[in-house]
Amino acid sequence: MTERSAINDFSLADSMNGPQLTESPVLKAAQQSYEQLQKLKESVFIDSLTGAYNRSYLSDYVTRFDSTRTKNPIAVVFCDVDNLGATNKEKGDAAGDQLIVDVATNIKSSVRDEDIVIRKGGDEFVVIIEDFFDFEELKETLSDRFESKQTPETRFSFGIVQYDPKQDISLNNTIQRGNDQMRRHFPHKRIPKH
Repeated sequence: MTERSAINDFSLADSMNGPQLTESPVLKAAQQSYEQLQKLKESVFIDSLTGAYNRSYLSDYVTRFDSTRTKNPIAVVFCDVDNLGATNKEKGDAAGDQLIVDVATNIKSSVRDEDIVIRKGGDEFVVIIEDFFDFEELKETLSDRFESKQTPETRFSFGIVQYDPKQDISLNNTIQRGNDQMRRHFPHKRIPKH
């Protein structure tokens, strides 16, 4: 493509607000390709039931995080939907799916927009929180928010750990250890604040 033909792909149109770019067929095709790429990315990384990120996104995030090794600590929150098995058995799979959606909504509304809510699978969620000031304060705030969102029908257990990249352990191992600890020590109740 010559410089002149590249320039011809854009035309300036005068308007009351000044010059504006008018889309050419090349620009429209590029926009359509970008939108298709975004839809593909969404289908790969977004859980179709809850709209949260999924296990594939978590894996991609951990790989990127471990390779860049930021110096700032992050918080990892583990959430597990209570009574999903009983709900599925007593009320059916549709009620179980609705319970998962309701808990996901409660988790999302308890954290900031920039925090990353991930449905790890089944009834398990992970929340990645970057850029916080005080871990103990964060832990207390999240515990209060999570408790306030719960009802007898939408209960979930949760635990919060801090990952410090200065330690000689990967984020992936931290997530696995936290998940194992939650399953082993708190199978049917919420993790205490302190």
